[in-house]
Amino acid sequence: MIKSCLKLLRSDFFLPVQFVCYFCTIRFCDYNTLQKVLETFQASSEPLNAGKVAELSGLDRKEVDKAMAKLKAEGKIESPKRCYWQAVK
Repeated sequence: MIKSCLKLLRSDFFLPVQFVCYFCTIRFCDYNTLQKVLETFQASSEPLNAGKVAELSGLDRKEVDKAMAKLKAEGKIESPKRCYWQAVK
């Protein structure tokens, strides 16, 4: 059983590898990234997928995925259909 979400694992060659659970990584999203992603959703008149948000905002896809996970957890975006999201009105 994992006692902490953040564990330091070592290989046979003593190379440090960091393991962070998925739910903790959504906490580490930059506030400016969250704002940019939310503004992109609010500016759009139709639901968007993560790729389109990354394209419109100019952010990296992985950063957009983290921001969307955080926004979903906060209830600021909703999914009207599978894989597409929109800002809560």
